[in-house]
Amino acid sequence: RGLPQHVEASCAYVLIVTAVYWVSEAVPLGAAALVPAFLYPLFGVMKSSEVAAEYFKNTTLLLMGVICVAASVEKWNLHKRIALRMVMMAGAKPGMLLLCFMCCTTVLSMWLSNTSSTAMVMPIVEAVLQELVNAEEECEVITTAGSTTAEENKPIGICINNT
Repeated sequence: RGLPQHVEASCAYVLIVTAVYWVSEAVPLGAAALVPAFLYPLFGVMKSSEVAAEYFKNTTLLLMGVICVAASVEKWNLHKRIALRMVMMAGAKPGMLLLCFMCCTTVLSMWLSNTSSTAMVMPIVEAVLQELVNAEEECEVITTAGSTTAEENKPIGICINNT
C-alpha cells in the first residue's frame, strides 16, 4: 500500500535539497528548479519521462516563450521606443499614463495570456518610470543651479513648479 519507505525518504530528501538551494540561492534559481529533474530518476522516485512531462506543460512553454519575447523586446530597446511614444502622447499626467498602459496591455491581451501580457508590459513600465525619474532629476538640477533672476529659475519641460 503506497510507495516504499525509501522512495518517500528519497522524495523528501530531494525536496529538502531543492528548498535549501532555492532559499539560500547557493545556485541560480533556474538550476535549483532543475534539481528534481535530475535527482528523482537517480533515486528511483519517478521515471525521467514522467519528470519531463511535469516540467513541459503547455503553460510552462507559453510562459517561457513570452519571457523570450520580452527579453528580445528589451534587448532591442523596443520598450524604450514604446515608452517614449506613450510619454509623448500622455505627457506626465499619471491618469493618462495609466490609460496608455491599460490600452497597451489590452492590445497585447488580445493575442497573449494575461500573465504573458503583464510580462511584456513590465519593461515598458520600467522605461517610463526611469524617464520620469530622469526628467525630475534634471528639473531639480535646473531649479537649484543658482541663477539670479526669477525668469532663469523657471523650470522647463515637464517640471511642475509654481514659483
